[in-house]
Amino acid sequence: MQPSPPPPWMVQYNPQAPAARARNVPRKALVVGVIAVGALLGAGTAGVNAYAKHQVCAALEGDSSLTGSAGSEAPTEAQFTQVRKGADQMRGYARMLVIDGDLRSAVNGLADDADQLVDVLATTGTGSVDRIAGGGGMTELLTIAGSVNSHARAAQRACDLPVTGIFRH
Repeated sequence: MQPSPPPPWMVQYNPQAPAARARNVPRKALVVGVIAVGALLGAGTAGVNAYAKHQVCAALEGDSSLTGSAGSEAPTEAQFTQVRKGADQMRGYARMLVIDGDLRSAVNGLADDADQLVDVLATTGTGSVDRIAGGGGMTELLTIAGSVNSHARAAQRACDLPVTGIFRH
């Protein structure tokens, strides 16, 4: 004969019940912690992306130190160094653009174009356009100008700016 179950109004002592409840508390805290860390990382990522996008888009509008002025005189080594620093700075901003893939791609392209421009000008001899054309660098310069224009248009599009490329009116 089996013992009859206790009446429903009686509470039976279960020594495992408190331990079971205690094990659930750390799991819940871990889940809440993981969600909180994920939310902070997401907000941080969005903030970094917004900062980088603002810097790049301001440069495209001409309100930043990332853009320089081109003159008709022969570029100097100091200007080459400045262009390379600007390209490195653009790549730094591109690394921060984790959400805006189109803008990141355009900015990396512009940075590569800047480096190629310095390479062509440095190898053909820094001088007038006639000197560069005589040295065979004109074709490379025109190719780079087309690439810069294409990347600038893509970046302007990603920044919701008027798409004019490098040829402004």
